[in-house]
Amino acid sequence: MKENILSNLKTYAFKEVTFDKLMQNRINKVLIVCSNYDFYMLEEDGRIEERIFNEYTSLNLRHPPNFIHANSAKRAIKMMETHQIDIVITWLDIGNYNAFETSKKIKEAYPNVPIAALSHHSSQLRSKLQKENTDSIDFVFHWNGNADIFLAIIKLTEDRMNAEVDINTIGVKAILLVEDSLKFYSRYIPLIYKVILKQTQGLMSEGLNEHRKMLLMRGRPKILLATTFEEGIELFDTYKENLLGVISDVNYFKDGVRNKEAGFLLLDYVRKYKRYFPFLMQSSNENNERRTLELKGKFLYKHSETLGVDIKNYIIKYFAFGDFEFWDPTQMKVLATAKDLGEFQRAIKKVTEDCLMYHAKRSEFSKWLKSRALFPLADLLSVIEYDEFENNGQIRDFLLNSIKSYLVYRSRGVIVKFNKDKYDEFVGYARIGEGALGGKARGLAFIDSFLKRNNLYNKYKNVSITIPRTVVISTEVFDQFIETHKLIKFAAKCTDDDKILNEFISKDLPEWALEDIRAFLKTTTCPIAVRSSSMLEDSNYQPFAGVFATYM
Repeated sequence: MKENILSNLKTYAFKEVTFDKLMQNRINKVLIVCSNYDFYMLEEDGRIEERIFNEYTSLNLRHPPNFIHANSAKRAIKMMETHQIDIVITWLDIGNYNAFETSKKIKEAYPNVPIAALSHHSSQLRSKLQKENTDSIDFVFHWNGNADIFLAIIKLTEDRMNAEVDINTIGVKAILLVEDSLKFYSRYIPLIYKVILKQTQGLMSEGLNEHRKMLLMRGRPKILLATTFEEGIELFDTYKENLLGVISDVNYFKDGVRNKEAGFLLLDYVRKYKRYFPFLMQSSNENNERRTLELKGKFLYKHSETLGVDIKNYIIKYFAFGDFEFWDPTQMKVLATAKDLGEFQRAIKKVTEDCLMYHAKRSEFSKWLKSRALFPLADLLSVIEYDEFENNGQIRDFLLNSIKSYLVYRSRGVIVKFNKDKYDEFVGYARIGEGALGGKARGLAFIDSFLKRNNLYNKYKNVSITIPRTVVISTEVFDQFIETHKLIKFAAKCTDDDKILNEFISKDLPEWALEDIRAFLKTTTCPIAVRSSSMLEDSNYQPFAGVFATYM
């Protein structure tokens, strides 16, 4: 398989990622079941809707959920009859013994609606949860007054609802958190989501137009939460091929009883699967650090004053977030960093062969690419056995050729928004300006999308079917040109075609459009055909074919 891929990279069939099929299940309406006083505090003091809305917009998330309130189980069920509720969040007040009964009644009436519970008292709640039948509650969290927990509950629920398809079918990455302390996982999860969503904003730079940028947001890594050893093993086995790493406590339940070795048993299980798999152990007992390091894991002390920052830094460094650092094991230093695919490609050209082999053997190239939702290229790199290359120089050539092939594939069938700072020879079809395209331009774009949709580029041996590399100047440029130079009245009154022509060609295009055209010319070494594209030439009853000339 390797030989076929290496010899046919130009015709390698990348698998198209259906980003529009990701995150099909979403939380749109949240029912909060609590006392009138608690909800008042959320609304007025906590300003829950305002803070969630601000959180969504700051992270470029669309469609923040709406919140409605019920102060009893009976009222909640009645409201669910008239509203499409996606999740119920209820308060588990220690003094209110009806809280579990409330959840049970809601679950019996609507078994498919997830229920999350919040409580001020995490230590007391743990003992109460062990006594009560909590099968009706899907998630329990500690409430410390920070509205970030609501974002975490919503995203965690969405991740669980979409995990099977998004992770195992499409290849989205995930982080496994194994922790049974309400207080700590209620702190960790909002923090991890903040890191993930900030990371995802960086993905948008890889989008070729605004629509593609928003679709890439759906490819963000997910969080999977387990509170027992058995749940952790099950989630690891189910999703291990697409896990970025594991964060685990040491002391939690195994076989129905608390086990002080549970985290180490999980770490040992993971090490048998993969030697370099990232595993972060965090514990209230500092003495667990030595054992963790012996098992090639990383360790954090739970009661450290810098715990939040330490977890964030670990995720960024070891879970393939942030910039890619090209580490040379011989020189023992970072040779280059890359924040996007363009810098990644340039760094590969100059770093040492030892550096390339170091990262290739650890599958760190494919992991970094997958964490940035560049799945087709990551999948290609992940199936290669780098030990089989004759020399390390071949690895560099393979990586560079793979990236080039992917860049060509990625731009096919897409109308790319022209960016003078990022435009290169791999972009097949780009648009300058936000206006409409003309008939010929639309026709070329349609043909390009048709070829990609039906995989016709390399259908026939030794024949490549494609459109010419194209840049379209949209009607926005024309409209601004006409308006700036006040040409509309002149053109309407003048009847001499030569005078109209001379007046038009004596004026300059907008400077921003000229800068884009110069950027295009810098990447072009072959002859260029300049052709007008009329808005009316593809009309059935108003053909303009043959009216305009082509300039070389």
